Amino acid sequence: MIRWAIKHSLYVAALGFGGMFAWAVTRPTVEGSGHSVTEERSIGSVSEVTLSGVGDVTIKQGDVASLRVTADDNILPLLVSESNGSKLRLSTRSSSMRPKTKIAYVVTVPQLDNLSVSGAGNVTVEKFTGDDLKVKLSGAGTATLRDVNYKELTLDLSGAGKATATGTATRTVFKLSGAGKIDATGLQSATGEVRVSGAGHANVWAARELKANVSGAGGVRYKGTPQLEQKVSGAGSVRPLE
Repeated sequence: MIRWAIKHSLYVAALGFGGMFAWAVTRPTVEGSGHSVTEERSIGSVSEVTLSGVGDVTIKQGDVASLRVTADDNILPLLVSESNGSKLRLSTRSSSMRPKTKIAYVVTVPQLDNLSVSGAGNVTVEKFTGDDLKVKLSGAGTATLRDVNYKELTLDLSGAGKATATGTATRTVFKLSGAGKIDATGLQSATGEVRVSGAGHANVWAARELKANVSGAGGVRYKGTPQLEQKVSGAGSVRPLE
């Protein structure tokens, strides 16, 4: 009797799991209405932004923190913005969406210290000044930093992401693993450090010192006449830009 009860319980559990799996697989895709609307959302005084999913994010510097979200009116409720302490997380409730108009976020914050993008999202940071900014891309997303001014700037790319940066920095740290690409020839730094593993490529600008470590088939091209310290293993290379 006990053995039968155990088998019966396992059978019921299996049916339940199978039903949940079937529901997840057959869940209908939400088609965008084509009617774009904009919504203002309140956020706290955040300094860290994370995007997981799709959408274009523009981050601006301002005295008052705010968030503006634009999307199809029936897609908008599926876009999640969670503000917790210093962190703002942008994500989606469903991966089964087919928007007809662009998903766009405009974030205004006084300070930006950390930025993380996973998936295929695109982020633009415009005219920001601060002490230390760390940007991390995983996946096929893009990050564009326009006219930024930081004491230290770190770009960390894994996957096939792309990052572009212009402005000034006292020190830069660039890390590439995978097939990503960094174009920072418009970002003047006093000292720089570049680490490439895989097939990634980084174009940088260093005025005084540059440390470059390349393993794999990747490469580093540099602008300026810095004192160069390099280590290359594999088919990679470190060369000045022509």
